[in-house]
Amino acid sequence: MYKRISRLKPSDEIVITYIAQTFQSFHASIIVSVFARSRNHIAVFVKGYIDPLEGVEDADITYISKTQRLVSPEEWLKAVGSCVVAPGRERIKKLEADDDSLFAAC
Repeated sequence: MYKRISRLKPSDEIVITYIAQTFQSFHASIIVSVFARSRNHIAVFVKGYIDPLEGVEDADITYISKTQRLVSPEEWLKAVGSCVVAPGRERIKKLEADDDSLFAAC
């Protein structure tokens, strides 16, 4: 499932920020975190890309109401760069380092 999700190429208005496997029940769960320009972009992404994947039994959207950048993008890449797998497209069009207008969801 991780490989299928990491190969997705959603619209230029969605960035998959991370994919994590958890074991919240007797079955494995996958958390997909995204940045998007609107809640509608997130809903369309889940309906069009996540729900149709073979093996997806259910999908819920949890919006992240507040985030705070603790380090610059350059510092973050330096710290975790060797652990990063960049799924799909790399960035939202015209996304600046200090842009805080995005919606985040898991």
